[in-house]
Amino acid sequence: IGPLREVIDRLKSISHVCITKDTQTYLCDVSDHVWQALDVVENYREFSAAVSDVCKTVLSHRLNEILKILTIISTLFIPLTFLAGVYGMNFHENMWELDWAWGYPGFWIISVVIIFCQVLFFIRKGWFTSS
Repeated sequence: IGPLREVIDRLKSISHVCITKDTQTYLCDVSDHVWQALDVVENYREFSAAVSDVCKTVLSHRLNEILKILTIISTLFIPLTFLAGVYGMNFHENMWELDWAWGYPGFWIISVVIIFCQVLFFIRKGWFTSS
């Protein structure tokens, strides 16, 4: 539509035998319609850009929520992974708790207490509520 505007404006400014007074009036009317069409196209372009921005914002918010959940899950399992790694090394001479009768249940009690404390911390910080 942009090049059409230039052509119509150029035709309006030309004085030629083929272009009569009625043709001049018609070209002025066509020029007005072309300008209106350009305005409509520009409005639609701005509207589509705004809709695209809203869509990107919603997707970004959803991605942030997913990353928050993955971060919470990772944070819960990091201390448990550390404990499992330490007690999985099988150094019996330096780790008296491996020969202790309550060693295995003690490991699970410590793990559950750590998870409980972390979940309580996350609840107090408001990380389990959606924003």
